[in-house]
Amino acid sequence: MIYAVILVCAVVIGYTYLGYPVLLWVLNRLGVKDNQEASFGDQWPSATLVIPVHNGETVLRQKLANCDGLQYEGDLSILFVLDGCNDGSEAVLREGIAQNVCRWPVSLFDSGERVGKETALRQALGTVSSDVLVFSDADADFSASTVAELVGPLASSKVGVCCGRETHVSSAGAGAGEGEGLFYRYENQIKEWQIPICSMTYVQGGVFSIKRELFPERIKPGCTQDGVIAFETVLAGQAVRFVPTAVSTEPYKITVGQDFARRVRTVCRAFFAVVCYAKLFLLPHTLWYGFNLMSHRVLRWFFIPLFFVMLVAAILGVGTHPELWLLVAAQVGFIVLAVIGWFMESQCRRMKIPYFAYYFVILHTAAFIA
Repeated sequence: MIYAVILVCAVVIGYTYLGYPVLLWVLNRLGVKDNQEASFGDQWPSATLVIPVHNGETVLRQKLANCDGLQYEGDLSILFVLDGCNDGSEAVLREGIAQNVCRWPVSLFDSGERVGKETALRQALGTVSSDVLVFSDADADFSASTVAELVGPLASSKVGVCCGRETHVSSAGAGAGEGEGLFYRYENQIKEWQIPICSMTYVQGGVFSIKRELFPERIKPGCTQDGVIAFETVLAGQAVRFVPTAVSTEPYKITVGQDFARRVRTVCRAFFAVVCYAKLFLLPHTLWYGFNLMSHRVLRWFFIPLFFVMLVAAILGVGTHPELWLLVAAQVGFIVLAVIGWFMESQCRRMKIPYFAYYFVILHTAAFIA
């Protein structure tokens, strides 16, 4: 029995981080495709760039300037959604509007009191009539073509949501966020291999577009919006597409501790969303998506941390096969690398491999706690 536990744990861990990416790579090489290219021609849909704001006085002038540089062939408008701001956010925006800082039409929606990002967005979207919604964060800079890149694939009747690529920079301007690490290069490669194969398993909340009619009317309390939007889109028979050329750049300004706490909350909400949408694993038209959701997200979020612990415990329980101890030695070595990565990070220095191990351990510890 204990050998079966070792085998199952090793196979699941290996499949999640190596087997599944290899499967996607093979399907790409075989030319298995599930997408159809389409174009709006010269009839691009109207689009609204929606930007939620809570006390963003210090970043809004830069955001207005960034919006001014956006390129789009259709009608584009900018909507700032103020969620209980008690600083000078509204004054900065109204000053920018009066001075025509942005060449695109800019409007404000004020929730009046702090109601939370999702509630404020839902209230504001009742005033929007454009064909497509594009979402950005107040402290993020879009590349000039990002809106067009996000909207273009929606010309296909099979694509309902498009997600861009987030990058992070330090205050000094150098790549310093998790989005620049080896783990996220690995993650983005998986997303790119998924493009012709299947729908993305979640939405990148700070840089995505969606056909307005697909935006959920309600998100059940406790669920993560990023998951629900992806799930509802797939249930509606459309796909979530990754667009790596649509780039959003944000400052990396949270501590590892803050990032850890955020990830615990995110995984908790993601778990609840998966439970609420368990039918994705059962309905005939979503079975392939459910398989990819299980392979890319569910195993990694909810089972891999437990399987790592079970694998070590099972090997220690056997104790008579030195070759199995190589697995334990590999895991211990990985933890040592993670400790080195943590120490280097605390000294404001970074080495790629130790930082990869460090961030990997942080992610999975947060998932285990969640």
